[in-house]
Amino acid sequence: MIFPNFIWLTDQELDSVGIKKNQIMEGRCLFAQKLHYDIEVQKESAIQLCDLLKQDNRQSLRCKKKQQIKSILTHQEKIGCKALNDNQELCQCQLKGFV
Repeated sequence: MIFPNFIWLTDQELDSVGIKKNQIMEGRCLFAQKLHYDIEVQKESAIQLCDLLKQDNRQSLRCKKKQQIKSILTHQEKIGCKALNDNQELCQCQLKGFV
């Protein structure tokens, strides 16, 4: 099993170092799709962004325990997340107006 690392970046952080983003539709979870972007980064901008994140003591986070992953999958199943089953009519994010 692969345990990915995640780090969030704000629009302000990207803008401050001149990084442009393009939203992409990644995955089947409708809520998570809004969180995915492709970015093109020049070396100098990447260094500036890393310096900014280090100054803020930001670190990537990892979902590294099988139990943690299982609890996420159980929750997604409970709310009818399209990431697990995109054949459902409406998921909870749609019903609650999140997407």
